Amino acid sequence: MNKQELLKQADYNFQRGNRVLAGKYLADLLAAHPNEESAWILLAKVVEEKERKIECYERALKLNPNNNEVKIALVRLKYPNQTYD
Repeated sequence: MNKQELLKQADYNFQRGNRVLAGKYLADLLAAHPNEESAWILLAKVVEEKERKIECYERALKLNPNNNEVKIALVRLKYPNQTYD
């Protein structure tokens, strides 16, 4: 499978609640394409551990420092008790 097909399969399985299979597709994709920002973002949503989510979002942010969605997700994970106006 090519990069786009792996990402599509990962997203498809994640949307249907199959985190394990989504994670497998993402692992395959990131092994071949470690600089794929969208794969890191999706993996952050797939993994359940807070620390892993943070790691994935930080990797995505290194690849694209201007991604405001990722910045917001990181702040919410790191500071969950803050209120945002």
